[in-house]
Amino acid sequence: MDPFRPLFTNCSHQLRRSDNNLAKSLLERLSTYLSAQFSRQHRMFTFALCVFGRYTRFLRVDRSGIVVSEAFNYIANPRILAEFLWRYNHLSASKRGFDPYSQPASLSERRMLNRAITEYTKLAKAEEARRFPQMRKSLSSDYPAYRIRAVDEYSGALQYYIVRRPFTGGQSLFGRATRGYVALRIYDDQDEEATEGKALLKRLAFLKDSWRIVEGEMEREVDIYEELKAHHIPFIPSVLCAGDHSRWETLSRKARRAYIHHRVVQELAFPLSTVTNAKELVHVIRDALQSLIEAYTKLRRVHRDVSDRNIMINDVREGDSTAHGVLNDWDMSCILNEDESTTATRVGTWYFMSAHLLYDPRRTNGFYDDLESILWVFLYVAVHHFKYTG
Repeated sequence: MDPFRPLFTNCSHQLRRSDNNLAKSLLERLSTYLSAQFSRQHRMFTFALCVFGRYTRFLRVDRSGIVVSEAFNYIANPRILAEFLWRYNHLSASKRGFDPYSQPASLSERRMLNRAITEYTKLAKAEEARRFPQMRKSLSSDYPAYRIRAVDEYSGALQYYIVRRPFTGGQSLFGRATRGYVALRIYDDQDEEATEGKALLKRLAFLKDSWRIVEGEMEREVDIYEELKAHHIPFIPSVLCAGDHSRWETLSRKARRAYIHHRVVQELAFPLSTVTNAKELVHVIRDALQSLIEAYTKLRRVHRDVSDRNIMINDVREGDSTAHGVLNDWDMSCILNEDESTTATRVGTWYFMSAHLLYDPRRTNGFYDDLESILWVFLYVAVHHFKYTG
């Protein structure tokens, strides 16, 4: 059964329902296989063969969609398939779709990442400190470890990190495909002391790997953080390195949006679920609220995706008596016009969107929608993470 047949025929309604259902099932299976490949390999795109009986199609897959060739009989015309395989065999890794700036980590680099995360969790447990939940899952042997490059857009500096399994995202095939990693920074000229003890732990960071939308007024996340920092907006992430990973753009853009690879590296912060008591929750929510208000009053910028995953916690630091909140993931934010309007489409996390946005699909995000989202996050975390007698 050709899984693409119903998509390429004008008489799909004349196909048997069982054929349509089988085609849908085959497409879902194909999508699962491709998602697994993209989640475990750092790729710009990939090629695939879809074989059904005597026929086959060539596929080229990237974050915008799939380019599908015409079906042909590979038994009657074996030269086409043979030439494709011969040409593919002679392609470089980058032309096969692999990210040219991501390489399999060496044995010593893998051991270093394992040592850093193991020591981090042991130290947090021994000191009864706040712990990053399920950090050891980042070392899953189901995922290969990679040495990847991050580019600082403004300084031009290159930084290198070791990553393994993403702890957020990773299963999306199309779209922004955001993946979050616990990453370990490495240096080519590092000394032995920098690879041991607390010196090694200080090099752990959060690395966000995503594909930003190339469309209209969509801004780059690196530029947004630079603007927020320049205007002294409080309680935003401490960005270590950020920028477009490469100028390579998805090719199947005629069917869907176009995307460019983007990476942001930040200091480690803790999920809101690690809040220890009600007082700390109030402090963290207050900090996120102050960040929202100052971004709006100084820049007319609205966040548009306030959720329990985007409000994080910076642990108690020297000179402070309590932890502080961090309002993260400003990549979907935008600047409002003088009349509070915007041409940007509506976005947000459904659980925390304002009632007005949910009731009116034509409405776009505004400042008061962000304020209401803060309220829903506060209530959600308070109910789900604290014991109560109600």
